[in-house]
Amino acid sequence: MSPTQRTLKHLRDQGWTAVVVASWNAFSKTRRDVWTADILAYRDGNVLLVNATDATSVSKRLAKAQASPEAQGWCGGELRRCGFAVMGWKKGVRGPDALVWREL
Repeated sequence: MSPTQRTLKHLRDQGWTAVVVASWNAFSKTRRDVWTADILAYRDGNVLLVNATDATSVSKRLAKAQASPEAQGWCGGELRRCGFAVMGWKKGVRGPDALVWREL
């Protein structure tokens, strides 16, 4: 299961309505996302943009979001305040996969 699939399941299990907003263009071999996010979710009037990744890439993804003019513009310069998360996953050795890091 990919980090995006794991994140979708986690969010839905927590009561969020979530949809993937990132896509791959095979012709141009480019990835298109929404302000560095892969998933858009809402619950109880709250909106959350989520970047899903593996546990080893969380800091890189957070830095990329912080450097994105679009993400900063949407959040007014403060990613934590506006519902932006980076969720990193580590494959479980003996048990289920684990969400090892989350930044809001």
